[in-house]
Amino acid sequence: MADAIISFLVGKIGGQLLHEGTLLYGVRHQVRLFEGELKLLQQFLSKADHKHDKEQDVKEWLRQLRDAAYEGEDIIEEFMLRNENRHRQQKSRFKRYVFLLHDMPARCRIGNSIVDVNARLKEIFALKDRYAIEVDRAPDVYRSLEERRQRDSHPQMDGVIVGFEDQEERLVQRLFGQGDELRVVSIVGVGGLGKTTLAKKVYGNRDVQMWFKFMVWVSVAQNCQVNQLLQELINKIKVWVSSNTQHRQGDDLLQELIKKTVGDSKEPANLDTVELKKVLNACLKDKLFLKGKRFLIIMDDIWEPVLWTSIKSAFGDIQNGSRILFTTRSHNVAKEADPSQDPFELNFLSEEESWELFNWKVFNSKDGCPPDLVKKGKELVEKCKKLPLAIIILGGLLWLKSKNALAWDKVLKTLDWRSDPNTEVWRKVLALSYHDMPSCLKPCFIYLGLFPEDEEIWSSKLKMLWVAEEFTELDKNEMMSPKEIAEEYLEELYQRSLIQVVSKKSYGGMRTCGIKSFRVHDLLRDFAISEGKEFEFLTVHGIKEANSPPKLVVGWPSNSMLTKNATTKHGWI
Repeated sequence: MADAIISFLVGKIGGQLLHEGTLLYGVRHQVRLFEGELKLLQQFLSKADHKHDKEQDVKEWLRQLRDAAYEGEDIIEEFMLRNENRHRQQKSRFKRYVFLLHDMPARCRIGNSIVDVNARLKEIFALKDRYAIEVDRAPDVYRSLEERRQRDSHPQMDGVIVGFEDQEERLVQRLFGQGDELRVVSIVGVGGLGKTTLAKKVYGNRDVQMWFKFMVWVSVAQNCQVNQLLQELINKIKVWVSSNTQHRQGDDLLQELIKKTVGDSKEPANLDTVELKKVLNACLKDKLFLKGKRFLIIMDDIWEPVLWTSIKSAFGDIQNGSRILFTTRSHNVAKEADPSQDPFELNFLSEEESWELFNWKVFNSKDGCPPDLVKKGKELVEKCKKLPLAIIILGGLLWLKSKNALAWDKVLKTLDWRSDPNTEVWRKVLALSYHDMPSCLKPCFIYLGLFPEDEEIWSSKLKMLWVAEEFTELDKNEMMSPKEIAEEYLEELYQRSLIQVVSKKSYGGMRTCGIKSFRVHDLLRDFAISEGKEFEFLTVHGIKEANSPPKLVVGWPSNSMLTKNATTKHGWI
């Protein structure tokens, strides 16, 4: 991440500040020196980033570098802001001269501040030999447009799912059986095993859709409150009723039901927990709503048993074969949900399934690996411990690399797979993919941590935010607009299997994968937030903060189930 910070600052200085005609000569000279120091540091920061995960002294060195770079950015932004205000307020030539004379002390102060930052950077740079960080021979630049087009001529296969056929069938049979009593079935497994993927397969199963007359999917954030979950369930039912009722709107029917249930006309947001549970129960049974229809409610990613125990009374007296399906990492959640039956334990992939998934991700076919790479490929797959998420991320990384033994052997050697046995395998693979990114892509990935857990992210909105944050600066020889560059960045995240496509556009150009919206796996989002906090690039309210302020701040209002608002230095998301 440190190399990304420096790359961003170099682009800002070269692209904007040095072309500013009103820079004092001395200030311009110091800014050029600042740019030169940053470029020297940029040459080997990628290697330093790799080492900081294992060496505490390198970590401290990077922290000092980050602080100095941020201080320099603040000084430069102060100057640019003052200059923008001058252009906005002073119209005549005489007034501009008066303003310049009045502003001279501030400009001198800015120049002196840059001198101080340059001195600090020189001191930091002098320490690099202590940590045995070598300069990369090749500069860290983004791939050329020609390279990207060659890569994109063979896009990755979408929607390939391996290893769930038998488990899907067994889970469907469990949902269909066990009589008319309302039952809760829990899919249990570690993070990255595919619980949500299996639940989605069941949700889209034709037999399941025929059996259950009403189906709803709710993604539950880790910090979800009881009232938020109840309101979300009621809203989902209201939307379904609106789409299945010809003469009346769901809002009108809901208001009528609320008045009949609690004796007063209120908005769902104004109901307390007891009232919300009564209204939900009425929605499930009332003749104007589900009319007692058999339903399936899927609650994805339940973290705490108390969430279910607090709402289960809303489902009392339902005897029509309805089911509730949980996905959870916690056996305590599953036990509390239904003590009378064992949870549905999700299995790890077999060796054959792991190899098949790897082939699909890297070669777009079930057995596409060339014979000369099979041995090396199976060594890589074995390191993923049969965990689907780790294999998918590894496949996304190798998809972008040359298909030869030398490149794959380098991946094996780059990461010490034996280090820190307490670190989950998916995190090790993701860290490898992250450190392999070009520096300009790293802040774009970390920026995904700003969005709420399980949020459907619209690519058009994200690209505008990237442009606003000035993440899309690139070599001007590419002749690409910031929006086109943002599209390239999003596409690489997709090719790296770091985002999950939800919907695609009905059209797409030669260079674009046509992503309309997508989601980020919660484990990958956690990694992005962790990296952002490490370098004080972003932070999330509710988590203990560092003493110094971050560059991006996420603020989640308490009245949103899935935390719908976030702030950055450019405003609200």
